[in-house]
Amino acid sequence: MKGLLIKDIHLMKNQGKVLIIMCVLMAIMFGTMNGNIYGAAAYVTFILTLFTVSTISYDEYDNGYLFLFTLPITRKQYINEKYLS
Repeated sequence: MKGLLIKDIHLMKNQGKVLIIMCVLMAIMFGTMNGNIYGAAAYVTFILTLFTVSTISYDEYDNGYLFLFTLPITRKQYINEKYLS
């Protein structure tokens, strides 16, 4: 499971800069337009959740599941790793 976490962290590092810039810009927009910081916090939380879920689509791309499940991991470990990340 450690290897799966490392794989997902590397995927997130590649997209991390764009994500941080997008979250900061949206937080500024919400803060200045509405004056409501709670809307910005909800939006950033939603984007971070989508960012984590996007790692599943990377696993699915080009039949990555076939490769991942040839490794010595179970489906339960895979799901636990996704929840952990």
